[in-house]
Amino acid sequence: MIVDNANKEISLINTSDPSKEAIVDKIFQNQIVKSAYPVLENEKIALVSYQPDELIYKSSAKEEKLAVFSEIYYPAGWKSYIDGKESKYFRTNYVLRGMIVPAGDHEIKFTFKPASYIIGNKISMGSSLLLILLTAGFFLYKFKMKPKAV
Repeated sequence: MIVDNANKEISLINTSDPSKEAIVDKIFQNQIVKSAYPVLENEKIALVSYQPDELIYKSSAKEEKLAVFSEIYYPAGWKSYIDGKESKYFRTNYVLRGMIVPAGDHEIKFTFKPASYIIGNKISMGSSLLLILLTAGFFLYKFKMKPKAV
């Protein structure tokens, strides 16, 4: 169900059945093509690997599906991939992640790699290298300046 805003999205949570219906803000409607995604027999999706910064699912469906994941929607740093190709995901039911999954058997992966973490690691590595070089330079200088015994 597409709604006008986040307030409407949260107000409908208590009256909807999450096993049959997902509530999506209209800002994400460009990702949803169909008005319904019925679940057919033998179609499934399962979490196969869980790490704090990586989630891997396996899906199998005869038709394109709307999947709702039980993880919090947090677009800052989380990226999603279907069979290794970056894919879009969106907010459903006010706080959860949703994604359109194509027909067939697929691996869906969510990874957490925020830019701030990567930049921070590079700065930390550079600072550590600089500190090591300065310390080595200091000891080398002290060693060379040491008076020689005659």
